[in-house]
Amino acid sequence: MAYMFLKKYGWDEENCIRVKECISSHRYLSSMQPTTIEAKILLDADKLDMTGAIGIGRVLLYQGFMKKSIYCKGEDSFLNEYRERLLKVYDSFYTEEAKEIASQRKELTHMFYQEILKDRALNDFSNITQYIGQ
Repeated sequence: MAYMFLKKYGWDEENCIRVKECISSHRYLSSMQPTTIEAKILLDADKLDMTGAIGIGRVLLYQGFMKKSIYCKGEDSFLNEYRERLLKVYDSFYTEEAKEIASQRKELTHMFYQEILKDRALNDFSNITQYIGQ
């Protein structure tokens, strides 16, 4: 669609193809890998939005909107989202600048995840019968 739109307004073939590739490969879960620097920058920018405090906030807001748990075992939760998606994004950047930014944000994200694990352990009442003498 973008390719045809740009061609219609007089863009040259090479730039139309570059824009088309950026759009086609910018999704994190896309099987198409970016090959141009423009596509790599766009994908890195998209993925950086998933990292650090902003990434945590976005996931928690979405989890709340979808009425999903932050840390319940066996559920679609923030902890699962972190392990299955957020943790992996830190190793998937293309540009050196994005790798550096992601590296700085990774520590915060990991600390937040560890704190939730600690809180979950403190709030685990599944074994309470041992304390009240069933």
